[in-house]
Amino acid sequence: MNENSLLVSIVVPVFNAERHIEKTISKLNEYCNKKNINFELILIDDCSKDNSFSIIKKIANQFPNDIRSYHLNKNMGQQYATAYGILHASGEIIVTIDDDLEYDYSLTLDLIQGIKEGKDLVYALNQSLDRQRTTRFLHATYMYVWRLLDIKRTSSFRAINTSIIDKHFLKKNMDNPYFSIDKILMYKKVDTLYLTSSHVSKQNSRYTLLGRIYIAYKFLRFSPKK
Repeated sequence: MNENSLLVSIVVPVFNAERHIEKTISKLNEYCNKKNINFELILIDDCSKDNSFSIIKKIANQFPNDIRSYHLNKNMGQQYATAYGILHASGEIIVTIDDDLEYDYSLTLDLIQGIKEGKDLVYALNQSLDRQRTTRFLHATYMYVWRLLDIKRTSSFRAINTSIIDKHFLKKNMDNPYFSIDKILMYKKVDTLYLTSSHVSKQNSRYTLLGRIYIAYKFLRFSPKK
């Protein structure tokens, strides 16, 4: 089978992104076409307070075969919105990425290739972002605690082989206040690959040190229901 015929679902949770979401969609569309990626774009508005949903709905109506938009009636957070998009994905491979392209989206093809080569889950870790967010001391302390608690490193820029996703299991756990999509994906033993990048984002990160600590806390507290 021609590997380019594999459908890749790109899931983008959207929140208060009216200033940049059109540019994000344009960049992802241009990149996928240039790299000959057979893709669908799934945009989930997480009850934004601005005009984000109107924008993505308009674009989706213009390209109904390639882009789909969804709106959550209540702000549920990025993890839930991403999971919602995964539940509506049709592709054999799913790629998730933030609406501001904080991570280096040019790694998308590398993430996809990792799945094609047999990995179940591929994460892109941005070392540059780690150092932008904190001083070296705080970053080193954070990473020490992360390793001490045996928390697996993750990021919102990931590729997933859909064969490892149990949608019923995922849906059953989404309402948990400590819901962690990565803990769902890693619930069973999976073959994981980590890619690193030193990409410097031109945008201010939404992930503060406290925000990252909270993500780790949720990861620890969340216990999936079978």
